[in-house]
This record gives sequence, structure tokens and C-alpha cells, in this order.
Amino acid sequence: MKEHVKIRYTAIFSAILVLLLFSCSAFAFPPVKRSVLANGLTLLVVEEHSIPVVTMELLINVGSKDDPRGKEGLAALTASALFRGAGVRNEKEISEELDFRGAEFAAQAGKDFTTLNLKVLRKDLESVFPLFVDIAAKPTFPEAEIKKEIAQTLAAIRSLEDQPGHVAERVFLKTLYGNGAYGHSVEGTKESVEKIDRTAIEDFYRLDYGPDGSIFVVVGDIDEATVRNYLMPRIEEWKGSGVKGKATEVSYNRHGEKVVINKPVTQSNIVMGHGGVSRDNPDYYAIQVMNYILGGGGLTSRLSEEIRNKLGLAYDVGSFFDAGKMGGSFQIVLQTKNASAKEAIDVAIRTIEEMKGKGVLEEELGKAKKYLLGSFPQKLSTNSRMAAFYCQVEYFGLGADYVERYRPLVESVSAKDVLRVARAYLHPDAFVTIIVADKEKAGLK
Repeated sequence: MKEHVKIRYTAIFSAILVLLLFSCSAFAFPPVKRSVLANGLTLLVVEEHSIPVVTMELLINVGSKDDPRGKEGLAALTASALFRGAGVRNEKEISEELDFRGAEFAAQAGKDFTTLNLKVLRKDLESVFPLFVDIAAKPTFPEAEIKKEIAQTLAAIRSLEDQPGHVAERVFLKTLYGNGAYGHSVEGTKESVEKIDRTAIEDFYRLDYGPDGSIFVVVGDIDEATVRNYLMPRIEEWKGSGVKGKATEVSYNRHGEKVVINKPVTQSNIVMGHGGVSRDNPDYYAIQVMNYILGGGGLTSRLSEEIRNKLGLAYDVGSFFDAGKMGGSFQIVLQTKNASAKEAIDVAIRTIEEMKGKGVLEEELGKAKKYLLGSFPQKLSTNSRMAAFYCQVEYFGLGADYVERYRPLVESVSAKDVLRVARAYLHPDAFVTIIVADKEKAGLK
């Protein structure tokens, strides 16, 4: 729940999903048909007829970055509450209908956007799709059900407070972003969620949900006639302005700060980093290659080699750039014994400084690019992944030819590029460092 809140109703699709796996070298990716409907909704359709399943993802341009001050968690609660009642059905009736048809539904809010997902057998599409439209366009938000949803969210938040990794991440976001759009966890806090009620959820939905600016991707066993004659007329009944992206600014703690949270744990949980980049940054691909070498490459990364393999200070350590619509974050995440927390942090910083000073070897560069290119087809290996992928391609404005452009974008990254972006985007002197540890055993103040 660190990054989002989910509501999921699942049928048995595992056997079917296995059939969706394919090899990039043996498979020509199906074309994407794009149109903008009369209500402003962007529609993307991908025909894939290998199995009789249709998968849909509806991306609504509102997320936790749009939570009102003091009501953090509102976007997540609104997404969860959509299922609690829609059209003429209550939650029990919605659940029974989906179960009867063997369909899967999920709604989740992230920091930038909210997604609604539906997976259904082709033979049941005409029966289930109107329900999907009702959930998106006609939620009723029953008072009693909203109270249950809030109570469940509060219980989940209390449970998360016992997880030191979550605590470290939550405090990191707050310390890095302050009261800015990305400065809180998607689920919010106990104090903020307690201030949310049905009226707040209704208002948030009314003001921020709508087809205009939203993206709807349909992937699977479907043809153009069904899309044109059945899906489009029904989804075009959805009215409302929605949001096209609020003018939200992101500011960072640029001076660095260390926060130590005392908990009776056997291992220190550490999150350290600083402001990152947005998804449209022209250096994005060079940054991905650089980060793979630094800490994104699992056991083969430099951080893992230095901290885990050579010194045995941590079982798991990694780094990532969380690139959002706006400026995201760069993070190193690791767990180590309390007594070795300071040493592990020092080694991580030293490893970064070495990369900034000397760059990377051609062998490291080649392995990083090989991995990024080889793993890319997995983003399109199932209908669900394909729907999510094309939603984000459209959302981030990556272009209709992104699949074809990805390889040359990665292949063009040179060792000089990696050195340049390491020096430009890694700033250990400005690290926000959050340590959840037993202070006494860790020797920390």
C-alpha cells in the first residue's frame, strides 16, 4: 500500500495468463488505434485475438498529488469507494455480478493518476461493460459503505506504522517534498483520513473525475465494429469535465537532512536520496542506464557489490529514480544491522562519488543496455501489462512510435553520457537520509 490503495475482485485467470506470454523476437506487436471521443476521452484499441479475453484500463488524470491540504488520502479513498455502489447496484450486487461472469475489477490511485481496470471473457463483455461504465461514471458513494472504507483505510495505516520500511519511506517523502504535491503517501495519514467524509469524496469526484483528459485503453479479443458500435456509444455517455492536469509545483529540500526514528528493530531501514527528474526529462534514458549500473541492477550493481558482496552489510540494497509527471525522487533503499548503519551509508556515498569521478566501464555499460532492452518486451507480455503500458505512453506523451524508438534511445547512451548524468543528477551532499533504527544499538543521534 506504500504507493497506492487497491480494491480487487479476482477470478481464476492464472491458466489463461500463461498463454499470454510471448517472445519479442517471435511476435510482431499489434498496432494501436487511437481516437478522441466526443466527450474528450482518448481511446486506444489494441486487437490481440490469441485468447478470448478483453482487458481495459481507464486512466483518470487525478492522483494523490491533487489531495487537498489536510485531507491527504482523499484520491485513494475516492478510487476505493467507486466500487461501493454504482448506478442501481450496491456493492454486494456489483461483486456478485463480477464473480458470476468470472471478471476482475480493480481501482487504484497513484501519485499522478488513478486507474480502473477490468478483465473479462469476450463472451461476457456486453454484460459486464455497462457495469464498468457505471462504476466510473455513476458512483453512488453510500454513506454506510464510505464509513466502512474509511475504517478499513485507517486500520491499514495503523498496520503500516509497524513496518519500518514504510515508515522510512513516508518520512522521506515528507522531508524531501514538505507540504508539496508528492510529500505524502498515497493512503494519507491517520489524522488526514479521519477528516474525510462522504461529502469530501463526492466533491472530489465531481470536480476531478471526468472523461475529458482521461485515457481508455482496450486490449484483447475485440474488433473495430464492436468498439465502434458497442463500446464507444456507452462510454461517450459519461459526461463531466475532469481534469487535464492541475498546475501543481514540486519543490525539494535541497540542503539535505538526516532524520533518525527510534524503533526497537533488529535491522536499520534506510532511505536516502534527493530530488529526481520528471518523465519527460531528455536525459531519462541515460539516467536509467546509469542507475542500473549504480543500484538498479540487483546483485550485479555497484551498490550491491560494495555493500552486500564485499562487506556483507546488507542482504538487499538498490537505487531508483521515481520519475513522475513532475519532478520525482532519487532513492537508495537498504536494510542493515543497527551497528553497521553508518558504515553502509558511508559506503553508498563513496560508491556514488566514485561513479561521478571515474564514470563506468564499457562492460558495465553493455550489460546495462542489454538488460534494459531485453526486459522491455515484458512490458507488453500480457494484455494487462499492454493496457497499462499504452496508458502511460499516452499519459506521458511518449508518442505513438515509442515502441520502435525505445531501442535506439537506449542504444545511443554512451559512457560519456553516463558520466555526465551521474555528475548532473547525483548529489550525495544534499541527501535526505531517513534511518529507522534502534538508536542506542546503532550509535545514532
